Amino acid sequence: MYLFGLGLRREMDTVKTVSFFLEMEMGVSYITYNKYENEILAFEGYPVYVAAINGREVTEYTFLTGFGAGIVQHMKGNLALIVEFKLNVFRLNGEAITNYMIMSGFSFDL
Repeated sequence: MYLFGLGLRREMDTVKTVSFFLEMEMGVSYITYNKYENEILAFEGYPVYVAAINGREVTEYTFLTGFGAGIVQHMKGNLALIVEFKLNVFRLNGEAITNYMIMSGFSFDL
């Protein structure tokens, strides 16, 4: 999966060394995956699901919108610790797929 996106982050309030922020992003992603068709066979009157062995490669483009909120703990220099809750909505073939994430990590400001 490749993603090209643009986003905006706005720091809302700062208490000592902790800042609260809101984030918004939009983008387009390129996804390639294998799709398998399952078969349903009958065995003594009961359905049996059989997974297909051979799949076909599918390439799709999706539109992404994302919203997030989190906190930043500013550390020494340009280094910061981030904890964020994020909601992403992918549009794939007219269907909306929602993804929730809790992320934590380090940030370095240029």
